[in-house]
Amino acid sequence: MPAPAGTARGVTSTLLVLQHIACEPPAAFEDELLSRGLELERVELDEGEPLPDPRNFAATIVMGGPMGAYDEVPMGSSSTSR
Repeated sequence: MPAPAGTARGVTSTLLVLQHIACEPPAAFEDELLSRGLELERVELDEGEPLPDPRNFAATIVMGGPMGAYDEVPMGSSSTSR
């Protein structure tokens, strides 16, 4: 199988960032990782963006969101108001 795009010998420096809502970006993480020569590919889950194959990335970073364990909003709901 050929190496994923953007890789050398199957090693990539691109990280997958799963972002649940626009107001919860990688922020300081992003600045630090970019300064170290890494690339980030963001997927905005609240916008319905499809998930790429995670095997094509060096790592996955999953950001949080405003939801909490005791919120009464059902999982899968796009509502974030309280």
